[in-house]
Amino acid sequence: MTSATAGLGSSKASKELQSALQDDIKRQAVDAAKKRAVGQHVDYDTFKNMVAVAHLRPLQDPSSTQTVSYAPAWRFAPNGLLAKSASSLTLRIATFDPQTSRVPSSSDEFIRVWNRQCPTSADKLRLLSTCGPDHMSKLFRAALPADLLSSILITLCSLHNPASGSTGVPAGASSSTQQQAGADMQFAHAEGVLPGSMPSAEICSNAEFIFDMLHGLSGAGRFALTVRLINQSARQAAIKLSSTLQQAQNKHSGTISYSANQLHQLQKVVGVYSTNS
Repeated sequence: MTSATAGLGSSKASKELQSALQDDIKRQAVDAAKKRAVGQHVDYDTFKNMVAVAHLRPLQDPSSTQTVSYAPAWRFAPNGLLAKSASSLTLRIATFDPQTSRVPSSSDEFIRVWNRQCPTSADKLRLLSTCGPDHMSKLFRAALPADLLSSILITLCSLHNPASGSTGVPAGASSSTQQQAGADMQFAHAEGVLPGSMPSAEICSNAEFIFDMLHGLSGAGRFALTVRLINQSARQAAIKLSSTLQQAQNKHSGTISYSANQLHQLQKVVGVYSTNS
């Protein structure tokens, strides 16, 4: 057998195989059409037509095969038209304002306001000052989440910045006065240690605010367990706050509201001790 004869035989076998494959596909399509027609209880003419065209493929315009991309719903304006700019549809979430926002009445509400309406440390400090230590203790009398405690400790470290012009909390003010003053307090990020250039009244005021807030939080449920679960950044912040309170107590022991023994007890509860104590 020559190579030409072998090539013709191979081509013929390939065509026969292809034809047999097409016949099998047609047979399956016809059989499926018969079963579908019987299942639909159609009349004889409909049955015949369904079987006759079972092997045919529907014609389709090549242009219709192109993928159509639809704009997402958030890109449409309220009038149903496509917005010109995505920036016009940016969600605006109001930040916490002590003058217009109500004090959170539950732990879940506080966490929601803390995460959604307090994007900056200044907003978080305003929320803490508005709630006050006593209310914070009541909100979390069942339990205080470790991630929230970590965030609060880090936030309290941002209270001191001599360049920010912060007025702080009025020295010797009561809890209610501190809450009212918190509405107008302006806070900024800093190292978390009271600078020597800060006025004595402001040093005492800020230190007392930190002490009262930590003391109030320490009354939360399972606080000792929560302290063990805070992250490393929060633990470093707690050490800074302890050092801040110790420095303020050492320099202004005659005017500051908390005693050395009270500070020692708080440091024991929080689980940190100042290097200066």
